[in-house]
Amino acid sequence: MHLSAIATIEKELIGVCNFTNGRLRLSAEERKQNDKNLYRAMLLGNGYHNKVKIHFSTSEGRKVVETTVWAFTDSFIMLKGGIYIPTEAIVKVELS
Repeated sequence: MHLSAIATIEKELIGVCNFTNGRLRLSAEERKQNDKNLYRAMLLGNGYHNKVKIHFSTSEGRKVVETTVWAFTDSFIMLKGGIYIPTEAIVKVELS
């Protein structure tokens, strides 16, 4: 997918997204790397309020949000304001 086809979304609009399973398109190694990056993003978010770019899959296409990750579990990540993204929808994590 071309970078121009990825829509940037504000964190506050994530609640209206219909998520799809982005992990189906990822190899086991890519999933493992995403999990490591999500864990690091959580540590950086809690300790230093660092923002990361989260690419995720929705029924409308791929989206990206730049935000702080507050919590990470096997099922979801939690962002500031109680906003959740299912980990199965996450395609890529970019650490700053």
